[in-house]
Amino acid sequence: MSFYSTADYQLKSRLIKTDLTAIKICSHFIFAGIGNVLYVFDVIDKKCQVFTVLQKQRIHGIQFNAKSDLIAIYGNREIAIASFSNVDSEINLAIVSWWIVGDWICDVKWPKHPDELIILTANNIVSMWNWKNRTQSRLVRCHDKCLLFCGLILGTEWSDTIVMCGTMFRSILIWAPLRNTSGDTCDILHKLTGHKGAIFSVFYHEKSRRICSTSDDRSARIWLVKFSSEIMQTLEAWSKAEIIPQFSVYGHMSRVWKSFIFNDSRFVSAGEDSQLRVWTKNGKPLLTWETHQGASIRSLDVCEKLNVIATGGKDGGISLWPLHVDNKNVEIAFSDELNFKHTRDVPRRLILAKSGNLLTTTNEGKLLVYSGATWQYVHSDHRFSSYCLFEISPSKTYFSWASLRGDVKIFEETRSKSFVTVIFDDRICIGKIFSLHWLTDIRFITCCADGKLEVFNLNSNADRNQSKVGEYILPPCKERWLTSAVEFQNKIIVGDREGSIHVFSHGNVPSQTFRRIHGRLGVSGISCNNSTEFYSIGRDGFIRYWCNDSTSIEHMAADKLPVKWPVRVLSTPSHGLLVLGFNEINFEVWNVKERKKLFTCKCGGGHRPWDFIIDGKAQFVYIREKTVCSVLLPLNQLMKPTYLEGFHIRDTVCIRYLNENLIVSGGEDTTLRLSRVIPETRVFEPITIIRSHISSIRSITFLHVDDFILVVSAGGRAQLKVWKLIITGDTIKYSELASHMLKPSNKSRKPWINMIHTFELEPRHMDLQIEHSSKTDFLIYTAGSDAFWRVYTFSLTTKSLQLFKEIEYPNYCILKLVLVEWRSQKFLITFATDGRATFWDTNNDSITHQSSLHQSGINSYDYVMVDDHLVLVTGGDDTSLVATSFENNGTKIKATSQWRNASVHEAQISGIRVVGSHIISVGADQKVVLWQWELTHEKIRVDLKTFHHSFVPDIHGLDVSPSNKNVCVFGAGLEVFSINVDNQQIL
Repeated sequence: MSFYSTADYQLKSRLIKTDLTAIKICSHFIFAGIGNVLYVFDVIDKKCQVFTVLQKQRIHGIQFNAKSDLIAIYGNREIAIASFSNVDSEINLAIVSWWIVGDWICDVKWPKHPDELIILTANNIVSMWNWKNRTQSRLVRCHDKCLLFCGLILGTEWSDTIVMCGTMFRSILIWAPLRNTSGDTCDILHKLTGHKGAIFSVFYHEKSRRICSTSDDRSARIWLVKFSSEIMQTLEAWSKAEIIPQFSVYGHMSRVWKSFIFNDSRFVSAGEDSQLRVWTKNGKPLLTWETHQGASIRSLDVCEKLNVIATGGKDGGISLWPLHVDNKNVEIAFSDELNFKHTRDVPRRLILAKSGNLLTTTNEGKLLVYSGATWQYVHSDHRFSSYCLFEISPSKTYFSWASLRGDVKIFEETRSKSFVTVIFDDRICIGKIFSLHWLTDIRFITCCADGKLEVFNLNSNADRNQSKVGEYILPPCKERWLTSAVEFQNKIIVGDREGSIHVFSHGNVPSQTFRRIHGRLGVSGISCNNSTEFYSIGRDGFIRYWCNDSTSIEHMAADKLPVKWPVRVLSTPSHGLLVLGFNEINFEVWNVKERKKLFTCKCGGGHRPWDFIIDGKAQFVYIREKTVCSVLLPLNQLMKPTYLEGFHIRDTVCIRYLNENLIVSGGEDTTLRLSRVIPETRVFEPITIIRSHISSIRSITFLHVDDFILVVSAGGRAQLKVWKLIITGDTIKYSELASHMLKPSNKSRKPWINMIHTFELEPRHMDLQIEHSSKTDFLIYTAGSDAFWRVYTFSLTTKSLQLFKEIEYPNYCILKLVLVEWRSQKFLITFATDGRATFWDTNNDSITHQSSLHQSGINSYDYVMVDDHLVLVTGGDDTSLVATSFENNGTKIKATSQWRNASVHEAQISGIRVVGSHIISVGADQKVVLWQWELTHEKIRVDLKTFHHSFVPDIHGLDVSPSNKNVCVFGAGLEVFSINVDNQQIL
């Protein structure tokens, strides 16, 4: 690394997680640039290697030499030439050359000569370089000296080089370096106009002779190049060519960054709105995916051989998408004798069995099997005509009928000619069976009139009384029947039509009830993932996470889904947790963790029988207009799992280390995230994402309590939340204990009634502190943007969070606060936008001392006790780092010494930590600065040791791991550093 350093101090970057600005696919390798680091993924062997390539700049482009193992990697003004090899599945990358050019690099091209490289820079200049000795042999300027936003070099020799470039003035310029008719500048061959904004990318497809450009005007535009001869890649051919605008496509809701044209003339566009759109060759929309959790797509590449589109996002993740998706509906036609379109007997329910056979029951109580491309009648029972519940067991081996008169019939799928065998047939109640749900492969639960629930074991040799193993009563409600049920750790969890979750553990009444937790429209589905947690979904559009806490069921958290009508939860080994549901007339399969659609089908809506299976293939079947339809999709055409998982999609505002490798973070995207960070092996592993806050998260604090961690998060809308976190090895359980808002959100169904107009701004919690008041009770201190600091009480026993008191600090926003115990006294120190540090006596809430430390707001602080002195280090908007020593004689606090520096940081200081004899500071100028300090004879001395430029923009702060080994800097991403002296780690 190249940085200013004194003595032998060194800041070493260990892990970077920020915008993925470059991605390229070569053979079965994916190359991705994050900061100055190049990730190389082996798609076949599932391996990854990480290499530091550039010194001070981000990687913005990667170009392979088709005739050798060389790669050109560039960003801003830096360029590196690397040699790549893969011997015995060992990935190696060696830097063979590195230099700096005089301008921002837009594109590079490998010509035929092995030692040469053509470079296009942002001032519309093309130059030829010898990369071995890093010398420039040629330089040519375009006659139009405008600033370029993008560029593309065509050709294999200097003599046939063609330059396509997009300008900030809404035009595309095409010119040739050899056509220098006026000194060292070249005339323009073609100038393409039509866009109404700056041009962000230009792509040329030689086979189809088409140009695709993307722009600030939210469009992608296709141009056709007509050559007068078959020899296209010559200066003469391009000078005589006619370039015709064909059409523009508008589908993105924001700027369009990248595009790519396929060999079949389809093209893809990627935008700031996170949408990846595939278009037909005529510009008709074909496919649309929302990518990277809703973050902007920063890079794009396509490999038609691997059938993938690779995208890199602002969240720092890599996603792969299928190039070809063919999910056309296929009607499974009935034979003439089974044609229901003109009869009263119609298919009513259907399921997909384990064997892959499709089974359907008709209105007249008949069972049909579709196998070997033919339909067959296999069973008939008039008792199940008109009304028949048709359900299948979890293993899809057994399935059941339930009737209007209380009859239940159980079938087992067999390989015989009859396809099925009846193994249970009995009347279990008098009257209608409202619902039947399989708990396991040998146990099912029924719901009859008046909420009577009965559990049966599957036993074909026993009578009804011997088969019944449990009887329960559903609590009264308007529509008293089950909509879902599951068996979980010897408990039966059921959801009803009212939206409530009931837990039956002993006795015939619920031991726990979560009334209307899924709203008034009912619980759609409940599913177990493992032995420790389960999930529920409802018509309210939420998925809720539950766990078993010794004797009771606890609600952990909830997440709003983009599916309007979620119906079923499905846990799969290949794609994780999936939610099946409907958005208007479309059936959708949604990946919960990666927040993307895996599958969609236009079926007409959710009020119809359907089934879905993903087991070696994805198959969706449904009934529409008395016809059974099937959609079959191979797994290689289904959405592929995320290759590199992302982080926050907006700025990370706060990060706290919970232990050496576990962090909790909150950001502007309103999510609270738990992630595992291991800098030594460059491992970043997102564990869970909690979507519960309704506005940005500004601050996080925590406290170790017995065998769990109490985490408190707060932020916009003055929302405060308390979480319980249990860490057992690699297993992490969390649950939301309490939530509080100064102004509760209006959840009225008719909010316009009795509306009171107010112009009072809603405050934000800016910072947090927590302390014990007793073994099970806590005090939480918050700094408010409305010039108040507040104290809340929280009880673990009652899980109540209440406002205890609020104290005003007039006219100024309180940015930070900290609790300090000093000489048997407890003080609260607040830091405000007036640049003052104010000491409050927490016993009587009075001000005991004020010090003006900065000219404006204090954004960061840390303190340390030295003997009886308190050393306070602060950073502010005025770019100053200030270290102040205070003494306390029991009745009065006064400052005894102060040190100040305003010349190292060039923007506001946003984070400070004091670790032993060192101070670490970070700021919006992306500098990470290491200082050494000492207090001798009541005088503070601070010396600058070293600083480093971070690749994380908009830095909001830093935190240090518990062992003091690693420093995590966060903002638009995160970067982890270690600090070495003489190659020995000191933190």
